[in-house]
Amino acid sequence: MKQNSFSYDLGSYILLGTSQSGKSSTINTISGNNIAEIGKGDGSSCTTTTKRYDIESNVLKAKINLIDFPGFLDSDLKLTDEQIIDMLKSEMSKLISEENSFNGFMLFESMGSDSSNLLNSLEKLCSLCGLEVKRSTIVIINKIDYEDGDTAKSDFAVKLCNEQKIPFVKWTNQLNNISAELVNKQFDSLRQGLSNLEVFHSGILARLEEEIMEIAKKLRSEQKFPKLDEIMSLAIEMSNRSMKVPEIRIKSELVNVVRTYNCPTNRRQKNMGTGSTKTNYQEVSWVEQEVKTIRYTEMVQKGPQAFMKLASKALEPKPIEDFIPNAAAIKADEIKRKLLANSFRLD
Repeated sequence: MKQNSFSYDLGSYILLGTSQSGKSSTINTISGNNIAEIGKGDGSSCTTTTKRYDIESNVLKAKINLIDFPGFLDSDLKLTDEQIIDMLKSEMSKLISEENSFNGFMLFESMGSDSSNLLNSLEKLCSLCGLEVKRSTIVIINKIDYEDGDTAKSDFAVKLCNEQKIPFVKWTNQLNNISAELVNKQFDSLRQGLSNLEVFHSGILARLEEEIMEIAKKLRSEQKFPKLDEIMSLAIEMSNRSMKVPEIRIKSELVNVVRTYNCPTNRRQKNMGTGSTKTNYQEVSWVEQEVKTIRYTEMVQKGPQAFMKLASKALEPKPIEDFIPNAAAIKADEIKRKLLANSFRLD
């Protein structure tokens, strides 16, 4: 059935969450058509690349652009979480370069899962974008029809969202299992929730990069120039680890050399036919000693002195760029601690 044309545009959103949390099914529900492939419910992700869907949604009465991502914790490990994060970095850079093309995130928590993964997914997102990203994120508490009257799992997710001050929508894609009133409520809640989000922008990432850079500067300032004994210690370690290499050696030795010389004698012989004479010679031999130089190849292990320059270079203060990965890890740990401090715990 042909959809209506809507002038109201809700914007673009990246869909994140664990594998089989219902991201692709939600895309189909919002579009009113089966445009996204859905998984088989075995925990393996059917989405292995970034997929974008431009939708004119009758149920939301608005245009919306949804960007589906592979799910975290894929049971088949088609993609690791680290690979998905790298894909997310690349996609965000592309979207941010396009003016007004990126509004925020839809983070999925599935009631069909054995455990809650919302905090873990939120941690990954905040480590990449900073805590400010929560203002541009809405949580979809999906598959609420799996609870069968026991709302403990969704209550857990709701309390976590409230603690983290993140808006949420209770959701199901099995619309035949709930009343028309609840169907309309979930669509209205999503539309209202998306409209109230702060638009994600490049300044959010820039601020996080500045914070990471400040940590990197602090790490760099704590460097010390190496002492001679530290350099020597590393040079000895390098020498011990090094393999033997061929080197040309020169060896000299005294050798006996036999010399010969034809020495003329005092006796002369006369040729009777011509009347001429010739001189007679006698061979004289003697032994002399001379220095002989021999070149040969020997496998040797270089001593510590050969590694002093390399060891000094390795220990000298490093540029700030070398500290950025460590600084990013420190910032990620800080974000994780703050998330845990703001979230509740079950005894």
